[in-house]
Amino acid sequence: MFRAKIGFVVSALCLLASGAFGGDWQVDTAQSEISAVGTLNGKERTIAFKDYTASIAFDPADLSTGSISIDFDVTKMEDPLDFTGDVVATLMHSSWFDGETIAKASFVSEQIIQGENGDYEAVGTLTVKNIAKPVTVPFRFETIDASSAVAVTDGIALNRMDFELGKGWEFPGYEVGEDVTVKFRLVASRPAQ
Repeated sequence: MFRAKIGFVVSALCLLASGAFGGDWQVDTAQSEISAVGTLNGKERTIAFKDYTASIAFDPADLSTGSISIDFDVTKMEDPLDFTGDVVATLMHSSWFDGETIAKASFVSEQIIQGENGDYEAVGTLTVKNIAKPVTVPFRFETIDASSAVAVTDGIALNRMDFELGKGWEFPGYEVGEDVTVKFRLVASRPAQ
């Protein structure tokens, strides 16, 4: 069994126009991160997705215009502790991400709403292995300085079996749990007006 915890973090740095945070942001994938943090045989492991596209629109004054969408290539993974490549190769297997047949996964928000304590929630759909599930991602939007801000969330709990990840997979000597949390950190700037 595979126990994975993926803490979901969405982060965005944006240039301000007239002191407002509204508008579309350009995501800098070189500074951004999408990763899965989990455990293999009781030890924490991090899988990083290295190829993705993302878009963010966010204005705290008008949440009706807000959206977050991310498309990532599950075949472009890295595990810094996977020195032989066996873990990533296993994740490409048809019982896991089925990378040869289904290379993409995505998160698309349908709406952004006000949460508790000044936080926000991105309500949308996470699709993995062509299986779509509704998810709500809480995040904070914080001013860094006069020209930038950051949106951060502590994560969303998932069960990998809801997406049939590892279904029917058995390998002696490897234990993987079912609980999952996904982590996104997206850095973006607002295009010059």
